[in-house]
Amino acid sequence: MSEMINPYCSPKKLGLAMFTLQKDPDYDFNIIAFWTPGGGVVYSATDSGCSCPSPFEDYEYADLKEFQQAMERVESFSTAKEKISTWKENIYDLIDRPKIGDLQELKKMFVPDALLIGQTRYLKFN
Repeated sequence: MSEMINPYCSPKKLGLAMFTLQKDPDYDFNIIAFWTPGGGVVYSATDSGCSCPSPFEDYEYADLKEFQQAMERVESFSTAKEKISTWKENIYDLIDRPKIGDLQELKKMFVPDALLIGQTRYLKFN
């Protein structure tokens, strides 16, 4: 049986670069994450919970192919910004953040020849 890999905890093991936005945790977490295996292909998911479970613990995959089959693909940077806006609507203390400048690393994920694999960028907001 192969090892199951959490893309949030170990994106590099799946050959992914990751970008996340998250509410600064107290006793809970609320995260939107974007992953890319390169080539301008981007996937996304959200997760939230109390401090007991690990983020994205229900998202575990044996390999990149299984990850790609299960995850939602994000077609463009504009679609990613829409997903972030929807996610923010559920978090009362992120009224005007993140700023577009904060999202430049995310925008790079949609560039087909960007060399990002293994990179991780976390943005936390109070």
